[in-house]
Amino acid sequence: MDKGQTTLDFAIGVSIFIFSIVFVLAFIPGTLQPFTAGAQDETAGVDRIADLVVEDLLTEPGDPYRLDGECTVALLDDHSAPGCGFDGADLPTRLDLAALQSINVTMRGDPTGSGVERLCWDDTGKEVVGASDGACSTMLTAGESPPPTSESVVTARRFVTIDGTGAVVEVKLW
Repeated sequence: MDKGQTTLDFAIGVSIFIFSIVFVLAFIPGTLQPFTAGAQDETAGVDRIADLVVEDLLTEPGDPYRLDGECTVALLDDHSAPGCGFDGADLPTRLDLAALQSINVTMRGDPTGSGVERLCWDDTGKEVVGASDGACSTMLTAGESPPPTSESVVTARRFVTIDGTGAVVEVKLW
């Protein structure tokens, strides 16, 4: 009995040790979090692209969210149009995207009052029509289709008018 250690001393020592281990394991992930990739960067990126499209590239200066139909078709159909605020061969180049990012831009609306659908451009009437309309010349969508099961797809939506027709611009980035 020269040691003087009791069962109570041993239980307190082990409890402090276990508490310390649990605290360290709970604290370390929080300290490493700023160095791991997360959806916050993609959220900022998709918001920047959506704002670029609806406030700069497809509008007149000082008139955001009112998109020009001809410029919208040119941007989404990968052809150039004089007087529009972009250049480049394809959508990712025009939007200044990194090579490893994929994007999809889709316009949706209800031009006839029969329900929301993807929008189209009628080259003959120079107007926005629904995808189900027989006068559809160019679908107002561009980019790759997003992966169906990916959790890393980030979406931004902006409410706009395209030549007087209400629409939603949906930008998806992954």
